[in-house]
Amino acid sequence: MKGLRKFSPKNTRTLWAWLGVLCVLFILVYLAYFLVRFHREPDVSLIDGLRQCAEVTDNDASLVTCTRQTVDDALRHHTTAALMDEITKNDLPTKYYDCHSVAHVIGAETYRQYGDVEQAVMQCTNGCFDGCLHGVMGAAVQAAYGESDPGIDIVHMDVAQIESIGKKYCSNYGLCHGIGHVLYTVLNNFSKASDACSTISGGIAEENCTAGVFMQGVGVIGDALVLATSSLSAAKVPPGDYAYPCNTIDVRFQHSCFSYLGPYQMLAFKAAGIQDYSRQIELQIGVCKSLPSISRSYCFEGLGKYSRNYGPATGTSSIAGRTAYFCEGLPSDPDKRSCVLGRISVLHGYRDYKGANDICTALGPKDLRTFCYLATFVYFGPQSVPGVQGMCPDASDTLCSETFATYQKIRATLPDYRFGLYGEKS
Repeated sequence: MKGLRKFSPKNTRTLWAWLGVLCVLFILVYLAYFLVRFHREPDVSLIDGLRQCAEVTDNDASLVTCTRQTVDDALRHHTTAALMDEITKNDLPTKYYDCHSVAHVIGAETYRQYGDVEQAVMQCTNGCFDGCLHGVMGAAVQAAYGESDPGIDIVHMDVAQIESIGKKYCSNYGLCHGIGHVLYTVLNNFSKASDACSTISGGIAEENCTAGVFMQGVGVIGDALVLATSSLSAAKVPPGDYAYPCNTIDVRFQHSCFSYLGPYQMLAFKAAGIQDYSRQIELQIGVCKSLPSISRSYCFEGLGKYSRNYGPATGTSSIAGRTAYFCEGLPSDPDKRSCVLGRISVLHGYRDYKGANDICTALGPKDLRTFCYLATFVYFGPQSVPGVQGMCPDASDTLCSETFATYQKIRATLPDYRFGLYGEKS
């Protein structure tokens, strides 16, 4: 018929092609609508979830289980870095002590998500005293052994295999610290675990590995790393022995040990029914004063780490003020410097330069303030807070800027304060 146009096979193929394109576009638009209409973010933030865990649990084991599930759920919607940022910027329930314990769990769950140490480490931040890295390493060790026996408890793992893994990863001292946690869990012996750290690492990596050993022995969620089916178990502190376990180990490992003596003393105080802060501090200072010079310095440095907690005894509410008041009141200049150094080391672990600077500013004696600034510069380094404006944010603080100028000239000759007041151990 005239007026009707015949479709050729070519035209028919073109029509079907356009219909196909239209169908695909329709499906994409529908999917977009569905996602916008029905997608929801998690009902609670990580912090809210952790608060719920703290409310509904009555022991560390159930708290850890709840925390793992909460972190695992959060990782389905947020990056590891975002979760780390959230716990560093918000107050956590007191059951967690601080963000380090939660960072352990974030690191472990991140490793389980990626199944690869290097990939998991790339997701972590270095906040919360490198807790994410510690968790990655602990989970990696458990996973490596679990390949041969998935149902095994971590306390039955083979030490030689752990040492082999440790040698591979201890070039990263944050990961090496995680190995220390695992070694104490397996060996349940401070000296043997510390010796194992010495076998697989040296220098600052060894220092971090042995720190993991003594943290794990405390056996509370704020310090210990919980893996696989193992449960938290605190070392048995002999009644009335307020220097344990540091008075039982070689001096090579005492710096790491005294860094965590405070929590062991709290266990002993609790067992003895000593609740008065003034009495506790009196006993702690007495322990340090009874020790020979190098151990005494390590001991006062350890006390300085926890000086922010001594407010009830000193009557000051400012954290920097508590540290300044406590450290200035110690018997000798080396004791005072060691105490200040301890607190600076903690603030460095949390990358809190302002907190360190606040302590230096709060100190009264000029020589102690000068030391505080030097120790802060050594720990943080100009590479992390560049220039005098970064290291001395208060332009009117001439002592800080003068000390920074001196530091730039003499820094190569200063002790490595990461190993204590007198530098690296022999």
